[in-house]
Amino acid sequence: MQYTVRAFVEGRDARLDEMCRTFSSMERTAYNLFRDGAKAGAVKAVLRERYRVKNARWCQSAINKASAVMTSQEEGIGFRIEQCREKARNVREKVEHLRDPLKVEGCRRKIARYELRAEELKGQLLERSYPRATFGSSRLLHQISMADGERREELVQEWQEKRSNHVFSVGQANQRGNGNARLSHDDQADAFRLELRNWPGGDFVLPLHVPEHWSCLLRSVIGRAGVVKLGVSGGLLEGGLAYSVRVVRSLKGYQVLVSFELDEPASEWTGRLAGIDINPDGIACTVVSRDGNPIATKFFRDSRLIMASRKKRKWVLENLVDRMLRWCKDTHGCNAVAVEDLRFKGAYDRSPRTNFKLSNFMKRKMLQTVTFTP
Repeated sequence: MQYTVRAFVEGRDARLDEMCRTFSSMERTAYNLFRDGAKAGAVKAVLRERYRVKNARWCQSAINKASAVMTSQEEGIGFRIEQCREKARNVREKVEHLRDPLKVEGCRRKIARYELRAEELKGQLLERSYPRATFGSSRLLHQISMADGERREELVQEWQEKRSNHVFSVGQANQRGNGNARLSHDDQADAFRLELRNWPGGDFVLPLHVPEHWSCLLRSVIGRAGVVKLGVSGGLLEGGLAYSVRVVRSLKGYQVLVSFELDEPASEWTGRLAGIDINPDGIACTVVSRDGNPIATKFFRDSRLIMASRKKRKWVLENLVDRMLRWCKDTHGCNAVAVEDLRFKGAYDRSPRTNFKLSNFMKRKMLQTVTFTP
């Protein structure tokens, strides 16, 4: 299972600001080169020459980020093609129940429009001519185009800060966890540090503030990353647990996100299983015994999942999932759950009330909350 620990660096650091600006520029350059059809090897050579970053691992981290943006765009276009096709199918089903010639003609035009849009998107996907990504914030970029004078200058400065605010370093097990962004812990002072290495501006160390409930886990990760293992041939190999580090600038300083993989501890199955079905207005849960006979069923409903604001819906969902899991575990002694693999294309072409419910359906957030809640 993947874990992400959030640590903090207070204040601003000129060296880290310059590092964020350069790395973000490397990421955008790699993205533009990929759009022009360049290969990863050629992109790495351009980055090393243009930015004078001789360390290949920093260039590879920028290439990984740019590749992720390209992959996200391709997946997004594929998803929109499926949406258009699903909407066209929904309208065809609606036409079968219509008798008014005017409504039938309107539905046929709508089907033709969806099919035309799907073909346009398919052509973009094949030719890789889809719109460019907006680094930073598309909302701020839109506001810049509408503003003028001093307000425009303020928005431009904010947008430039937004698009040049992070550094990413991929972890490697053969580099003691991470060769360029290395974590360490001082046992005497009980303090964490982040050492950024192999950068053209020189190496430097930053003090980290780690929340107390994550400090023990992070200490164990640092220890496992620095373990010296004995190789098969008898030689010594430096290795252990690889962790990736992402530094993001915020208003109060910097957030440091440390991501790593840990094996899940084996747990004894009590013989009872909870089946979970997610819905726009709640979560249905059924507990069954080992032989499949139902024991209890309950629907955890809350209309605020549809009606409330976005931030409040997230809070309501987390509390609802917590109640549901406590009901499964404490009331019925169930420590295993099965969640449906929901494939919902978001084709909102039904009645207005149904469209409103589906558009506010937090399907992905529900699945993530159920899956990652301990």
